[in-house]
Amino acid sequence: MKQYQDQGLKLPVLAGAPACDDALMKSFGDEVLGVISCSAYPGDLDTPSNKRLVDGVVRDYGNIPGLYAAGLYINGMVAEAALEKTGGKTDDKEALNRALRAVSLTASAEALLMVISGGTATLLGPTVGAGLVVIVKNVASAYIERWNFVLGAIFVVIVVFMPEGLVPGTQRFWRWARAAASGPRVSAAG
Repeated sequence: MKQYQDQGLKLPVLAGAPACDDALMKSFGDEVLGVISCSAYPGDLDTPSNKRLVDGVVRDYGNIPGLYAAGLYINGMVAEAALEKTGGKTDDKEALNRALRAVSLTASAEALLMVISGGTATLLGPTVGAGLVVIVKNVASAYIERWNFVLGAIFVVIVVFMPEGLVPGTQRFWRWARAAASGPRVSAAG
């Protein structure tokens, strides 16, 4: 980022998670201002398991975790849950595989819904998807016990009618609507 700024480049920087995740942000100065970045893992995710991860990494290593640390932590959670189910036994590979496949990570499923619902082809897509999931989760859960059924139904509708996601699907719809509103095109050739 510093080299980019030193070269006098003014174009916005679009970065993936490894370029600007929370663990790296403290090493940047003002040169990172204006960077647009998207990550599947935000360090300030408000869940009990993420709080344990952040507190433990800060305590043990003096740094906040980034995307890769979070991924390893989730892998450890899956392994721990499977081993609890098998009583710590790993000799029966089929039983261990069944236990691994039975692990449920609700937050991971929600993150996947966020990205797919909004659209993976744009930076705005996952943000829109996150907004949709958070709103449905907070509003619907206040009135409906099985709010995830509502979220699932919305997801099915999105996949059927806008398989590319909400953002690209909405862009496609508006292009179609503008073309339909302008009427049929008549060729001047004769």
